[in-house]
Amino acid sequence: MSNLDRRRDWTVLKLIEWSGQYLEEKGVERGRLDAEHLLAHAMSTTRLDLYLQYDRLLSGPELDQYRPLLTRRARREPLQYIVGRAGFRNLELEVDQAVLIPRPETEILVDEVLQWVSENKLKIP
Repeated sequence: MSNLDRRRDWTVLKLIEWSGQYLEEKGVERGRLDAEHLLAHAMSTTRLDLYLQYDRLLSGPELDQYRPLLTRRARREPLQYIVGRAGFRNLELEVDQAVLIPRPETEILVDEVLQWVSENKLKIP
């Protein structure tokens, strides 16, 4: 982690590229995507906005906020716990270590049940 030096000039794009590679070296499957999510979270912006300002230099405080997030992800902590939210269907849920992260298979199950309810003309309470 020492390579994320605060004295170096980090642009948004350079930091995403470096962080993505760093996470992949630590065994994170989607390193670049996770780096984007973490940086967007640290900067209180969206992934799209990161690329709209890809050449912007990050400030020291922004790097200080990002560094521990990246460290947690490199230790394989789930991204959803780090950023405190997880998507489920069309909802954005707040999550922490006290709850399970919704899985894609659960969304499929809900879709199947809703389809079955509709086909059988049942009412949802």
